[in-house]
Formats: sequence, C-alpha cells, structure tokens
Amino acid sequence: MSLHPDLPIHPHRGVRSRSAPTLAVALVPLLLLLVGVTACGADEDAQWAEETVSAPEAPADPMDGLQLTIGLERVEYQPGETVTLTLQLSNRGTEPRTLNFRTAQLFDVILINEAGDEVTRWSHERSFAQMITEKQIAPGEEGEVWEAEIEAPEEPGSYTIEAVILPAEGELRMSVPVQVTEDR
Repeated sequence: MSLHPDLPIHPHRGVRSRSAPTLAVALVPLLLLLVGVTACGADEDAQWAEETVSAPEAPADPMDGLQLTIGLERVEYQPGETVTLTLQLSNRGTEPRTLNFRTAQLFDVILINEAGDEVTRWSHERSFAQMITEKQIAPGEEGEVWEAEIEAPEEPGSYTIEAVILPAEGELRMSVPVQVTEDR
C-alpha cells in the first residue's frame, strides 16, 4: 500500500521520487565540465609560460642621511627666561630627500625634566593649518632654519630640550641638555 497515490512502492527499490530525473539532468553539465577540465589538463604537448617576478627593491628610508641640529645661545638659563633656539635640517646623504608634512607644523620643541616628564611644549596652545607641505632637500644641502622660543621653567634643575621634525615619513629627533639655575 502506497502512502502517496502517485508513488508506487516496490519491495526492493523503495520509494521512487520524481526529483531523481531532475537531479540527474542537473548533474550532467557538471560532469561534462569536469571531463572537459580533465581533458584539457591531460594535454602533454601544452606549453606553459614561465615568468619570474622579482620583488621590488625596498624603498630607501626617507630619513636616511638627514641631520637635525639645534642651536642655543647658551646652555644655562634663569627661571622664567626665554630660551631661543634654532633648528636646521640638513641632508648629509647622497640622495635627495622629500618630506611631506600633513599640517603647517613642521617641528616641535619639548622641554623635559630629569624624571623624563614633559614640562612644556612649543606647540602647546598653538593651532596649525591643515595643509600638505612638501620640503625637498638636495644632497649636501643645509636646509631651512627654523626659530622657536620656549620659557625656562621656574624650578631650577637639569632639563633636556628635544626638537622633533614631524613629516609623514617618520620623526627625526635631536636633544640637548640645559640647566636652569638661579645664579649665573
């Protein structure tokens, strides 16, 4: 006795489904595709082009050969006295260097105490235009000179003035020690 009037029960074959022919029709193109791929791969006379691709040379570090110098009037200051310094970026290398800055701020100057804490920063409370600035420095060129002023702290002691150039390619830092004393 059949559970479904359209599907006869055969003792040794089980239930016959109408979807079996549909499945077989769907599998035929897949089988033909597999046979075609296998046949194409079996061609012993096929020639394959070989090409060796070399990795490109690593680009040179854009900061290689660049030197930052800090110029100070002196290394000892009174508390609260203005410290005037000059920064110069030079290219001591053999290749021209191009530096890209994301803002109008090209450098910063930081005053650090003996404990390593930042005391003041030249850029503090300054704003800088959001503009791309490009600086090109030829080999052997003494680059642009920038001047900055910071105030010596009120507390006497040993400090470090750190200057940093801020291009998108990476930072270049230089530091010099200074003393703040009440007696000169």
